[in-house]
Amino acid sequence: MKEWIRYYKANSGCWEGENLVYVCTIKDGNRIARGVSVCSLKDEPSDENGEFHARNYAKRGLKGRGNILIDTDGAILNLVKTDCPFNYHSDNDPRLTWQEKRFLYGSKKFLQEKHQHRIGRPYGSLPLPKNAVLSFKNVGVRNALKGE
Repeated sequence: MKEWIRYYKANSGCWEGENLVYVCTIKDGNRIARGVSVCSLKDEPSDENGEFHARNYAKRGLKGRGNILIDTDGAILNLVKTDCPFNYHSDNDPRLTWQEKRFLYGSKKFLQEKHQHRIGRPYGSLPLPKNAVLSFKNVGVRNALKGE
């Protein structure tokens, strides 16, 4: 099981520069889940508590218990203060950011997946034939291989 934790610091307000949002992404086999813990307006930010709750939300997502939307006003305000792009406490099979992909899958596979749209074939498939003419103008890669 691989685990990645990231913090989002406040850009403004009385807790400026403090970690207010904690994100834990867990990969267990083929399953991936993300947990997001947000400090409330009354709490003092604590790395231990934030990581603990984010990890528990991610484990909840791994178990497939459903996604939990962040809906309290204070939590939404802190998400805005930190520019955090996530809006679920527990997210099962989330759309990963490029940082999460790079950490969870490693840099080599990440680079191959990142540029997959440029070469027009999925990761791990056979290479293109030597006589293939690639055109990235208005014609797609499949049409260029067919000769259209």
